[in-house]
This record gives sequence, C-alpha cells and structure tokens, in this order.
Amino acid sequence: MNTNNSYRYGSLASARSIRLVILHSSTNADAPLVCDLIEVNLDSPPEYETLSYTWNDESPSESMTVMSTSYNCQTLLLTPNCASALRVLRKRIVGGTVAQIGLWVDAICINQSSNAEKSTQVGMMAEIYSRASRVILWLGMSCAPPDLKSLWMIQLLRFLTTNGYEPEWLVPLMKWLHPIVGNLVAKGHRKEIISNISRAPYWSRMWTLQECTHTTSAFLCVTGQLCPLSTVRAIAYPNIFDHQVSNRLYLHFSLLQSLQYVNTSQPPPWMMALSLQNMLRMKASDPRDKIFALRELFHGVLQEIRVSYDRSPEELCSEATRLLITKHQNLKVLLHGFVQPNSPTLPSWAVNWVAEPTSVLSRRRLWESAASEVNACNGAEPSINFSADGLRLVMKGTKIDNVGPCISQELHPVDRANEEVRAKFGYSFPDFITKSLSTNAISRDGFTAGFKELFKIELVNDELKRPASEEAWRLLDKQTSPEEIWELTKYNENVATELIVSSAGGALFVTESGRLGKANSEILEGDLICVFAGLSVPLVVRPQGPYFEMVSPALVHGKMRGEVWPIDRGQLTEWEFV
Repeated sequence: MNTNNSYRYGSLASARSIRLVILHSSTNADAPLVCDLIEVNLDSPPEYETLSYTWNDESPSESMTVMSTSYNCQTLLLTPNCASALRVLRKRIVGGTVAQIGLWVDAICINQSSNAEKSTQVGMMAEIYSRASRVILWLGMSCAPPDLKSLWMIQLLRFLTTNGYEPEWLVPLMKWLHPIVGNLVAKGHRKEIISNISRAPYWSRMWTLQECTHTTSAFLCVTGQLCPLSTVRAIAYPNIFDHQVSNRLYLHFSLLQSLQYVNTSQPPPWMMALSLQNMLRMKASDPRDKIFALRELFHGVLQEIRVSYDRSPEELCSEATRLLITKHQNLKVLLHGFVQPNSPTLPSWAVNWVAEPTSVLSRRRLWESAASEVNACNGAEPSINFSADGLRLVMKGTKIDNVGPCISQELHPVDRANEEVRAKFGYSFPDFITKSLSTNAISRDGFTAGFKELFKIELVNDELKRPASEEAWRLLDKQTSPEEIWELTKYNENVATELIVSSAGGALFVTESGRLGKANSEILEGDLICVFAGLSVPLVVRPQGPYFEMVSPALVHGKMRGEVWPIDRGQLTEWEFV
C-alpha cells in the first residue's frame, strides 16, 4: 500500500457540496493523524462542527493520512497549528474508531490549489459556519486554555475579589480549608493563562471575526475539553493592557455581543465603523481574504462583491470602498485610506484594505478622531457619483487654499516617542519654526494660535479621552509664542511625546495665505486644499491630467468649523478623482 502519494482532490458533485473530515481515534497522543474525507450537500448536511484557527503564516509540513475508497492512504500536508488542533480534537472521540460528527476545516475541506473551488467555497463560508452544530475555536498549543478547572478557578478569583488576580489571603485560606480546592485555585491563579489567551495570534486574523461570532462557539482546551466563549471572554477581556491586543479582542467580543443583542446577522453601524478601523491591523494569509471576510461580516452592504481568487486585490479594494461609500452615502470611509502612503496601483480614493498592517498607527487616530471634532463642510450632505466603470469618484466641493513652500520634515512615524525620536523631533520642529517665521510665511501670533488649534483638535478629544493628552494641552495652552512652545516641548517629556504621537507620519506646513496646517508628509508645495460636501475634514488634492488625486486629509487653522464653506451651494464645483 503506497502511503507516500499526495492526496488528490476530486471535483465536488455540485456547487452546494462541501467536504467533512471524519477523524480516526488513537490511544497514542503522538500517533499520526488519520481521517476519512466525505462529501455532503450543504442544503441537507449531517451534524457537523467547524474548526476556527489560524494558519500563523506556517507552511504545510505535518502529514495526515486520508482514507478513501478510490485511493487508499493518501497523504495531505497540514500546518503545524492545524495538526495540533486535530490531535487535541482526537482526544474527544469516545468509543469506536472514528468520530461520530464530521468536522469542517478550511485547509483540508477546500482544494487550495483550485481557484474555482476556493472561490465557490469561500463564498459559502458564512453559511457553512452558521449551519454547524458548534464552532470550535483553537488558539494554538501555547495559547489555548490548559483545562476547564483552571478557567473556573480564575472565574472564582474574580468573583471573590475586586483587587485583580493576586489576593494574598485567598490561596492560603483555600489550601487550609481544603487542600485539593486550594491547589486548583493556585493553578487558576496563574497570570500566564490570561496573558496567553489575550495575546494569541488568533485575535489578529481577519477570518476569525466572522468565525467566533456564533452562539455555539466554544474554545478548545489543551485537554480536549470545550470551554464556553463567555468564560474566556470574562477572564481575558478585562485584563488586557496592550493597546493592540485590546482593540482586537474588543472587536471580536463586541461583535459577538452586538449580534446577540440585536438578534440579527448584520452588525449595527457603530460596529461596522469599529471593524473598518481595526481591519487595517488584521492579517490574512491571502490578502484578498481580508475583503472576502469583510464581505461575509457585512453581507448587507458588501454582498455584491463577487468572490473569486482570480480577481486582483486592487480590484477588490476599489469595489469594497465604492460600495461602502454608495450604500451608506458617507465619505468618512475615505479617511481609512490615509493610514499609509497611497498605492500607485489603486485609485487615490480607494482604501488599501489588503496592505500589511502598518506601524504608522497614529495616522489613523489623527484623521478618525479629527473627523469627530471638526466640521469644515458645515454639515453639508454629501454629493457622490462614480463613473460608469467605477474607477473615478466625483464629489462637490471648493478650494480654500494652497500648500505653501514651508513644509516641515516628516514628524516621525512611531506609536511611542522614545529618546531618539524626541531628539529628531527636536531638530525638525525648531527648523520649521525658524523657516516659517524668517520668510514671513506666517505671523508669530498666527503660528501660536494655529499650533494650539491644530493640536487641541487631537489632544482634547471626546472620542479618545486620554488624560496624558489633555494634560499636555493644558500646558500647551499657556504658551504665548512659538519659542515658548518649543521650550515646552524640549523640556517636558510628556508634551513632546504627545505631540509626536499625535503627528506621526505627518508634517506641519504653512498655506499660501499664511495659515498653519497639518497633513500627511506626502504633500507638496502648490497642492490644493479643498473642502467637500459630506466630509468634515479638508483634503489636500493634486491635479492629475484632467482629474485629481487625493493626497491627504488636512487640518488648517481657522478653516475647520465651516468658516470658509460657501453659503450658496451653487458655488460648489464637481471634482473628479482617479
């Protein structure tokens, strides 16, 4: 019997067919994996479960033997994380030699080498998960909960104390009252359990947003036991201190909670906004999967996107952005497109959802938070049209100024300002002050007032509510000249850090009319500054033949509260963007 030949997928019987894994049991935990692979119709399937896990950017390297009536003992290669999940799941097989319930695993049940099959199956992914009797979530061998007892004991500790997870009196008391229970409490007392769960790579993957939102979801423990999602949520979510991890967990658990609360498969608008913000941080093995996962998550908005792995990522990004704009008649989604520099392969208005997560996180905070604090268009309703081919966006607006010759160096793209970054800021900031004042590009009073207004928009923010930022603003507001502002940033570490973080990836500039402004560092002298109906933040735009391209959002002193918005809407003109 040949055991070395690779598994050969046959064609599925119909477009509604799926495959299921039937695991074989083994008394040896390290024994090779063996399974049957059966085909069923999704319209009338037997009971089955689905496995939600991450590929972890691993290459398939561990073998599983697939039994078949046509080809005996063919070998299928799995990623290590997938193989470890199946070995743990194999512990659950009770009696007999094979599992009684089928298991759907994307890497096994979909022929990954066939774009046609993959496109069809991924298009049914939401339905495959919704029809499953249970969705099993696997965090990985190093991050999965060790066992149910540990989790129960952590919950007990949370119930008995409001002072965190280290009550000095509890463990000795429990051991004295009952040694066995005391040892369990001590076991559940371990902080690494919480840390491992919270920081699992699972939370960073795009597909898991869809997969863990089912009411039947349960986490797989290393022992093979299943733990209710509510238990893991209770012990992991309130104990996260890392900003990125917190956002990812919040996104997963809040999405689940919102769907249960509103009793619908379509998340509310606020959840969609949160998902879009955090999507730029999420990962996927194939960049197109970020769009396809978003399609399934917000099916009511993005259902028109055709799932096909023959389509380019650029085409998918453009279509997703266009649908988000037109379905909601809202231009705020454009602000997501400026987290990283514009891609030459995309329209300037399209959001590059598929790009690798960038370290320039503060750009997103800048424009997202600024949009909620300002109203440059004076509340005007958007005017939105797309060309017939969907590649050009037409908006109505008006020019308010131009970028002048005084532009600072890039204010360094970091999340946290260390000593080296503060030193670099210490060179670029005073150089910009000297250049702008010595050339009479801006008055001293104009610089001081402009600097305060621009940074107040970011530091005193109802959405972020960061005490350190608000304290930095209180100190900044007391300064009466550009030199005093510079002295404050030079000697006050908190102020310098807050200014750098809020400006990361951006640049200060002076407009041709002598106004201080701030935008992303891609701006050039002569670029046009415009305000558009339906967009609360001005945009820097650049002529591109007969059309225009979007360069960056901008903050401009004295023009953020509708001061320059025309009273007569007839004064607006159409701007066509490529």
